[in-house]
Amino acid sequence: MMWKQDIYVQVKQRNDKQVDQWRDIIKHYNTLEKEILTLRLENASLRKSSATTSSSSSSHLLSSSVGNQQQKEQDTILLEGKKRELEEKIRNLEKELTDSYRHTSTNAQLIIKTKHDTDILSVENLNLQKKITQQEETIQELTSTLSERDDLLSLTQSELSALQEKVTRIDQRNLKLESENTALVDRWMKKMAQEADTMNTANAFYEKMVEEVHRSESSLKLSMRDPATIATSTSTAQPPVVVTKSQYLATASFLDCTCIIPSKPKRKLVAHAAEVTCLGFSLSGSILASGSMDKSVKIWEGMTGALKTTLNGGAQSVMCVCFSPGDEHILAANNDNSCRVWNADNGRLRHTLTGHVGKVYTAGFADTNRVVSGSHDRSLKVWDMSKGYCIRTILCNSLCNDLTIAADGHMVASAHADQTVKYWDIRSGDMIHTDLGLHDQQVTSVHISPDGHAILSNSKDNTLKITDIRTHEVLSILRDENYRNGLNWNRARYSPDGRYVAAGSVDGSIIVWNAMTSKVIKTLHSGTHSSAISMCVWNPMGSAFASSSDKDKMVVMWE
Repeated sequence: MMWKQDIYVQVKQRNDKQVDQWRDIIKHYNTLEKEILTLRLENASLRKSSATTSSSSSSHLLSSSVGNQQQKEQDTILLEGKKRELEEKIRNLEKELTDSYRHTSTNAQLIIKTKHDTDILSVENLNLQKKITQQEETIQELTSTLSERDDLLSLTQSELSALQEKVTRIDQRNLKLESENTALVDRWMKKMAQEADTMNTANAFYEKMVEEVHRSESSLKLSMRDPATIATSTSTAQPPVVVTKSQYLATASFLDCTCIIPSKPKRKLVAHAAEVTCLGFSLSGSILASGSMDKSVKIWEGMTGALKTTLNGGAQSVMCVCFSPGDEHILAANNDNSCRVWNADNGRLRHTLTGHVGKVYTAGFADTNRVVSGSHDRSLKVWDMSKGYCIRTILCNSLCNDLTIAADGHMVASAHADQTVKYWDIRSGDMIHTDLGLHDQQVTSVHISPDGHAILSNSKDNTLKITDIRTHEVLSILRDENYRNGLNWNRARYSPDGRYVAAGSVDGSIIVWNAMTSKVIKTLHSGTHSSAISMCVWNPMGSAFASSSDKDKMVVMWE
C-alpha cells in the first residue's frame, strides 16, 4: 500500500541522514589506521637498518684506517639526526594514533547511541504501523456505520415526509372540525339561550300565577271582612326593590362578630368528581357553595357539611361561585364563556348570561339587580338581573382573574394577568385608577376589606399586598417562606372583622396573617390537602372557614 511505501522512504531518508554525518569520520579513522600501520612497518625497517649500520660500522672501524675516522663520525651524526627525526615522527604518529583512538571511542559511542535510537525508531515504527492498522479497521467500521446511518436517515426522511403529509391532512381535518364545532357551539348556545328564555318565561309565569293566587286570596279575605275595601285596593305591580350589600349588612345584626382563627379540621368532604376550584358562603353563613371542574355547583349545610343539592347546567369548569345580597340567588362563572344564576330556595335556573367570548373566571353581585363578570376576553360586563342581558361592557385590555365589588355596588376592583389591579366605576364604565407594578407576576385575586378602605391582592410572585383604596399606597406586604401561590385562580380572603388574612399554599398548607402587623399568626395543615389549595373562605359568622384543594377534590371545613 502507498502509505507503507511512504513510511519506508521516510525511515530510510532519516537513517541515511543520521549515518552520513559519521561517514567522513569513519573514513578518516580507517586512513589513520593504515598510516599508523605503514609508519610502524617503516619504523621497524629503520630500526633494523640502524642495527645493521651499527654492526657494519663497527666491523668497518676495525678494518678501516684512522683516516676514515672523520668520515665515520659524519655518517654517525647523520644517522643520529635521521634517527631523532624518525623518533620525533614516531612520537607525532603515536600522538595522532592516541587522538585517533579517542575519536574512535567517541564515534563508537555515537554509533551505539545511533543504533539504540534506530532500534527505538524501529519499535515506534512498528507501533505506528499497528495503530495505522487499527485506525484503518476503525475507519472501515465507521464507514460501515455511516452507511447504515445514511440508510436510516433516508428511511427517517421518507417517514417524516409521510408524517408531514399526514399532519397536513389532520390539520385540514381539524380546521374542518373546528368550523363544524364552532357552528355546533353556536347552535348549542342559541338553543341554551332559547331554553333559558323558555325557563325564564316559565318562571315568570309561575311567579305571576303565585302572585295572582296570593292577590286573589288577599282580595277574598278582604271581601269577606269588608266589601268596602275592595274599591280601595290597588292591582298595579310594584317595581322590584334593589338592595345593595351594604344595605343588607346594615340590617344583618348576626354579622357583628369577632373572628376566631381555626385550629383543626371539622369536616373533610370529598366534594366533587374533579378538582375543586372555588367556594362561597351565604351572607348568613348557613350555606356553603362549591364549584368544580366537573361542571357542577354543590350546596352544603354551612355548619354540618351535609349536601343539600347539586346545581348543573354548565358545559365547562365552574371558576367562581357566590350568593346575592339576601341569599336569594346563587351565581356561578363558567369556562364555557357564560354565567348562570339559580334560585337559592328551589335550585331552578333563572338566567344564563351569555356574551363573553373567553373563559369567565369571576363574577359577583353589585346589588340584587346587577351582576358584574370578568373574563379572559379582556372585558368586564354588567348584567341586568331583571331582564337577563348585558347593560354595559368595559374593556380592561388584560385577562381578568378576579374581581371584588364595594359594598355600595358602584366601585369594582379587578385583578389582571398583566400584574395590575384596576378600579372601575360600573355606573359609567370609566376607569378610576390602575395600580401599575403592584406585583412582579400576575395577580390571582383581589378582596375588599370589610370596612371598604383597603384592597387585598394575591399574586404568583408569592406575596400578598394590602393597598389603600383612597391613596393607592401599599399599606403592608404579607409573605412567608412556606407560602407559594401555585394557581392562576388561587384566592386569598379577609376575615369578616378585617383582622386576619388567609391564603392557601401549593403544598396544601394554609397561612393566616395578622392584617395590621403583617406577621404570620398560624400555619394550618389538615392532613388531607396534599396539593395546591385554590381558595380559603371565611364563614361570615367568623367562627370557622372552609378551604378547597385543587387536585385532591376535597373541601375541608375548619373549626
